[in-house]
Amino acid sequence: MQFFKNDLEGLFLERPNRFIEIYTDRFSECDIAKGLKDIGGIGIPNFGSSDCSCSSHLYYFKEDPVRNRAFLDLLHHFRHSYSKK
Repeated sequence: MQFFKNDLEGLFLERPNRFIEIYTDRFSECDIAKGLKDIGGIGIPNFGSSDCSCSSHLYYFKEDPVRNRAFLDLLHHFRHSYSKK
C-alpha cells in the first residue's frame, strides 16, 4: 500500500491527502465501499472493483474525513461491529 500512497499523494487535491486504512475480517471491500459512497465519498471509477458490481473500491473526500461525524461513525462501525453475514 505504501507505493500506492506515494504515487497518489496530492493527486486529487491541492493539499496532501490523508490515507486511512480500514482493516477488518468481518466486512468485505464492497461493504466498506458502499459505506464510503453512502456518506459522500468520491470514487475513482472502476478502481479495484472489476470482480464485483461496485463502482469503485477507492474513495476520497474533498474535506478531511476525520472532521466528518458520519465518517467517524462509519470507521467505528467497521472496526468494532460484527458483520450480519
